[in-house]
Amino acid sequence: MKLNTLKLSSRILNSPTLMTWASFGSKSLIIVLITPLILKKYDTHDVNFWYFVSLWLTFLTLFDGGFGATFVRMIAYRLNIFNNIGNVLDISYQLNIYQLMTSVYKILCLIAFIILSTVGSFLIKDTVNHTHNPILSWITWWVFCLSFVLQLWGNVYLNLLQGANRVALVRRWDAIFNITNTIIISLVLLFIKCDIGYIILLNQFWLIVAVLRNYFLTNNIVFSLKSKVIGIENVNYDGVDKHQVLSSAIKSGVGILFSQGIIQASAFILQQVVDPRILSSYLISLNLLQNIRTFTQAPFYSRIPIYSMLYKDSNIIKLREETQKSTRLVYLLFTFSIVFFYFFSNDIFLFLGTKSKFISLDTWLLLGIAFLIERFGAMHLQIYSTSNHIIWHYLNGISGTILLLSSFLLYPTLGINAFPVGMIIGYLACYSWYAPFKSYQLMNTQFIKYEYSGFLPSLLVLLILLINQIS
Repeated sequence: MKLNTLKLSSRILNSPTLMTWASFGSKSLIIVLITPLILKKYDTHDVNFWYFVSLWLTFLTLFDGGFGATFVRMIAYRLNIFNNIGNVLDISYQLNIYQLMTSVYKILCLIAFIILSTVGSFLIKDTVNHTHNPILSWITWWVFCLSFVLQLWGNVYLNLLQGANRVALVRRWDAIFNITNTIIISLVLLFIKCDIGYIILLNQFWLIVAVLRNYFLTNNIVFSLKSKVIGIENVNYDGVDKHQVLSSAIKSGVGILFSQGIIQASAFILQQVVDPRILSSYLISLNLLQNIRTFTQAPFYSRIPIYSMLYKDSNIIKLREETQKSTRLVYLLFTFSIVFFYFFSNDIFLFLGTKSKFISLDTWLLLGIAFLIERFGAMHLQIYSTSNHIIWHYLNGISGTILLLSSFLLYPTLGINAFPVGMIIGYLACYSWYAPFKSYQLMNTQFIKYEYSGFLPSLLVLLILLINQIS
């Protein structure tokens, strides 16, 4: 009995999906514990500052430029889990990948700091200047800029760990750190009167510690970073196709820019044209949706290295079965979350007595539908990308352009609803039909056969609620 219990515990702790859920779920504790306290304790401008900083954190993926996903795929391709005990890569390939990543990420970090310190400072200056303590807020912003760059550099170690199929290990530690961070910040908010800047700095401290943690995990588990000094001058990237890396990453980066980049930038655009209180409601909803998306995507994204291996082994039937099961669970969790806040958001905010309000329910449902359609296209794009054929830049470029034009043209008529409607138009016009089309071809399946129990019922539920809301 004891042996069976230990085996079960080991399986749970080493399950990439369960540990990713634990990580994303613990991160979502911010919504449950920290967000209500911040909304109740601080005024509109301080709340907006917190959310703008949180919004910039989501730009890590954008500044990564697609290189992270490319390196993870390359490492996963090279990793032969049947012949390498403990999933350890050969040292020469590790060194080649490591040196190439460090060269790339030095440039990415420099670009990120320049953009944050110039464009970022310009976009956030009005919000910072209206906070309770502008001097502290500006200090906080510059500390954030430096810590952001360090987090971006930390993707080097994260890529090595994920590519070496150590997802469960990383997510397990993430869960521990997230819970610790949330508890500490919640206690500070409850018992200590302090400016919002200190809360942001405390949150950044734990994010920096997480980077150091991943460094030590990489050093001790994937390979010894000390070994890189041995013969490193003679490394010539043998076995690593630099052109393939750069081409694949740049294409992915352009795709991310025209998808997540535009979505996140919408808050900065609205900052220029709407009342701060309306902006606050929008930021709350956008941040909530980001957390919902992050949490609910765990069943799919935690298994991307496995999908890559299945494709490389030409096991298309297994790839289809695994991805269908994972996407179905993603849609179920996402839809449940949207519906939950549709019915209970106003009651929750009323109970908390917050100074900020939740966004209108029709806007919430439109955003939910828009993000669902975006997730539909994004997951199929990831499935197709296991073939290492990157088409993100084409699809997102077209959809992003349509999104911007639609939102701009519809804003005088629809107001803040123009953005989610623009998202829906943009994604349906290109991204969220062509990517699934290519994915179905890859897996030798069809739309109805693949989506009848996942995407279609989720979309139907949200559409019914929206029709009922606006009628």
